[in-house]
Amino acid sequence: MEKEKPNSNMPYSLKREIGKLFMEYHDKRWTEIPTSEDKEELHFKYARKAIQILKNEGKVIAEYQKFAVDYHKKEFGTKDQEYRLLLGCGEELGELFHAHLKGEQKIRHTPKEILHKKKDSIGDLMMFLLNYCHTQKIDIMECLEIAKKELEKRKSK
Repeated sequence: MEKEKPNSNMPYSLKREIGKLFMEYHDKRWTEIPTSEDKEELHFKYARKAIQILKNEGKVIAEYQKFAVDYHKKEFGTKDQEYRLLLGCGEELGELFHAHLKGEQKIRHTPKEILHKKKDSIGDLMMFLLNYCHTQKIDIMECLEIAKKELEKRKSK
């Protein structure tokens, strides 16, 4: 199980992948490349690789969305699909509230179990949201961009 780093906007797994890429670049830059022009070319090569890794994050969301759609169709069918998906969102949000409350009260579960319950609830909630967005033909990345722009406007006031 991957550990999350506090105050991070980028998933730990993505940071680790970019970090490995940086280390590879650093090793080659100082050991294999003789001229400054070659070092500059190497820099751009690795910068392009890093950009590609970040671009793939959108593809990852699409893969999760396809999985969520296929899974929910198989498990629940398509009758009242949107309604059931919204109920699922509510249920998972309730589970997240419950886990958070028990964590604050320090009862019933260890901190590690509470963290697992929170992550499980958030993951399930995301699956329901991804599927709901699919049924409504809503691009979830566009939703995130809209929300980000709205928050930036509020922050600057």
